[in-house]
Amino acid sequence: MYETENDKIGEYLKNLITERYASQRKFCQAYIKATGGDVSDDETRKMANRLSQIIKGAKAIQTYDLPIFTELLDVTCEEILSAGQCFVPKSNRVTNYSVAFSKSKNDWVRYIERE
Repeated sequence: MYETENDKIGEYLKNLITERYASQRKFCQAYIKATGGDVSDDETRKMANRLSQIIKGAKAIQTYDLPIFTELLDVTCEEILSAGQCFVPKSNRVTNYSVAFSKSKNDWVRYIERE
């Protein structure tokens, strides 16, 4: 079992974001886009402020953030909440087969635009 500590989770998220995105701002824009929001300067600023509080450990990551963070960072909830101490295999790995049968245009676009 693991304990959830905001400062450790924040540091772990910071490292994941740095590995996968050019900047925290780019991650915030990807987050806003994933939630279907308008990627404006104001919304990006708000999300950047919230992310900054999470990274500092001043605020906890919220349950509604977890699915989006896990998708954008390609990790599991357990990995985030344990700050990298607990790894659980992802069972819903995206494959050519799963994308081909998806009816979601967003799934197709995300798959095509991946690195």
